[in-house]
Formats: sequence, structure tokens, C-alpha cells
Amino acid sequence: MGTSKPNPPNTTCTTTISSPFTGLPKLNWWGLVDLYQWEGFWYDDIVLEAAMAAKSSFTALDDDVFVAASPKTGSTWLKALVASIIHRGGGDGGGDRDGGDEDDEDANDPLRYHHPNDLATAF
Repeated sequence: MGTSKPNPPNTTCTTTISSPFTGLPKLNWWGLVDLYQWEGFWYDDIVLEAAMAAKSSFTALDDDVFVAASPKTGSTWLKALVASIIHRGGGDGGGDRDGGDEDDEDANDPLRYHHPNDLATAF
């Protein structure tokens, strides 16, 4: 069985943990939650910590598309619309302008073979 060493006498911990929210405007919302203002928006501490982490480590590309929706508000439908807009007409943005058969355009439609959730990755 291992033995633990006692702490040296007359020692105190001088390390303090600083909050990443120090210096941000703060208000208490209805006595339930503290909100912090960061870059023009109000966040609760859990969401703010995640937003700060995402901003510090994420770099968006020119062709990135963000779909933001609350749960159960039609996010799958919204993903399908975004996929349809991005991939319409085989990706050229024009649809079938040559007067060809519609079936040719549908053959390239990613929604024909994939669920919208498969086409849009989630965080």
C-alpha cells in the first residue's frame, strides 16, 4: 500500500484560476442565469466558452455554408434546400437550360441518393 507525503508546513496555494469572461459585460437574466456580452451578442457561460473555443480554432473557407436552426424546427428540410441550391443543375447554378430531359438533371441530384443529414456535417 502506498504512503502519501504530507504537505510541507506553512505552504499556501497562490495559483488563481482566471475566468475567460473577466472584463466582459455581465447581467443576470431573470435571476436564473448569468449572461455575458461578447462581440455584440449575449451568451450564457456554457455557450460562450464553446463560441470562444470555436473562434480560436476554426477557419472558414470561402465555400462553407452554415445552417443554424434550433432542434425540431425543420433543420433537415433546411439542409435539403441548401443542398438543392448548391447542387442545382449539376453545380453550375443554372438548372437545365438546354431544353434536355429533366431526368438527366435529376440523375445528378444528391438528394436522390442521399439523406440531407448525410450531405451536411454537424458540429
